[in-house]
Amino acid sequence: MSHTMKHLFVAFNFAWLSAAPAFALDFRIDEETGHIHAAGVNEFGDAEKIKALITLEYKQTHHIVRLFPTLHFSSYGGNMLGALRLGYALREIGVHTNVPANAHCYSACAIAFLGGAHRTVEGQFGVHAARIPGEDRGKSQPTVVEAVD
Repeated sequence: MSHTMKHLFVAFNFAWLSAAPAFALDFRIDEETGHIHAAGVNEFGDAEKIKALITLEYKQTHHIVRLFPTLHFSSYGGNMLGALRLGYALREIGVHTNVPANAHCYSACAIAFLGGAHRTVEGQFGVHAARIPGEDRGKSQPTVVEAVD
C-alpha cells in the first residue's frame, strides 16, 4: 500500500469512527471473576460511576478487599476531561487497568487507562495530541495544559 493510500485509509477510518453513534461508557461486572468491563465512550460523569461501583461491599463480595480491582477497557475515547477525572478516580481507588487482547483503548480512553495503579495492554492502545474544538491547532496544546494545571 502506498504512503498516500495509507494516509487516506487512516483519514477515512478516523472520519468513520468520529461519525459513529456515541454510547456512554458502560461498566459491567463479571460476576464470576469480579472484573469490571468498561465499553463505550468516555463521558464527564464516569469518575462518579466507578466510585459508586467499587465500594467495600463490591470488594467483599468478590474477595478482593486487599487486592486491586481489575478494569478492562474497550473504548475509542470520548470526553478528554471526563477521562482525566476517571483516571484520577482509578488511581485514588487503586485499580488495575487492562486492555484485553480482543479490545482497544484510543484517545481519551488512554488518558483514563493511565490512571490505573497497575496497567497492562494486550490489545490495541493509541494516543494522539488533544485539542479543544474551535481552537487553532497551534494554540490547543497550551490551553489543554493550562486546563489540567
